[in-house]
Amino acid sequence: MGIMKKLATVALSAVMLASMSVPLQAATPASGSCGSDAYWTLDSAGVLTISGEGKIKSDTSYDFAWNRQKNSITKVVIESGISGIGDYAFSECKNLYSVTIPSSVKSIGAHAFQNCASLESVKLPSKLKTINYGVFSGCTDLEYVTIPITVKKIYSGAFTGCDTLTIKYKGSSVSWKEIDGYKNTDLKDISKKYSLKPLKTPTLKSAAKASRSRYVRGRKIEVKKATVKWKKKTGITGYQIRYYTTIVGSSSPEKIVKVKSKSTVKKVIKFKYGWLDYKVQIRTYKKVSGGYNYSKWSKAKTVKY
Repeated sequence: MGIMKKLATVALSAVMLASMSVPLQAATPASGSCGSDAYWTLDSAGVLTISGEGKIKSDTSYDFAWNRQKNSITKVVIESGISGIGDYAFSECKNLYSVTIPSSVKSIGAHAFQNCASLESVKLPSKLKTINYGVFSGCTDLEYVTIPITVKKIYSGAFTGCDTLTIKYKGSSVSWKEIDGYKNTDLKDISKKYSLKPLKTPTLKSAAKASRSRYVRGRKIEVKKATVKWKKKTGITGYQIRYYTTIVGSSSPEKIVKVKSKSTVKKVIKFKYGWLDYKVQIRTYKKVSGGYNYSKWSKAKTVKY
């Protein structure tokens, strides 16, 4: 009886292993359209080439003709002129290990490469601003993804299951923290490498109160201004000044003012509420490759009521 149980266990394990691996099948050359002006060809070596213009349409119903040969696809080459990749466009291509995405691509849809378990590395295009839901989820062999500094938002679940992934970010560690979603759970344990160092933090010299109130038709209106001064920095594009109230739960949220001239060393800030204390900070920024590199925020100065 024990022997029979062992044999059954071995047989079950074999079935499970077989179901996990997807054999590479020989591709039958084929072609078709995948958008208004976008076209695809699949050659006998399993290379899927997308050409033309515009966006590759979404494939939420898995009705692309190449889906009948998805286990034969080993490479995807998207040519310049294609501007976007639709939802689920290349999902479930289990033997896909290489993807070429040109700089003309500005958007990649949700789950576009989901469960492409053999995919090893991806360089995202230089004009991309958003990394969508589940775009690389289930890409268990994915080792490197290069993210441009232009990216402003990463949706949750974009890298779920990418346990061996290292992100190569084209900005600095400070710029990375400007991305909406950098704290997503699936990014928490992923290794990151940064191409740039943060800029040097400027010194805020003073934030002196200039005025507090004025009268409008005999009525006293509380207004507060402060002249913010700082030490000049070189090798930058400009400055950002951040100010916020020191009262938790107040109705005056954080505000950021951009100073575009790198030679400017002072700025008058007008506060909305004259009866509140404010904290003021400054940092530098530099425009690079379509995005921005930043310094850390300076130590705060308080403008008191």
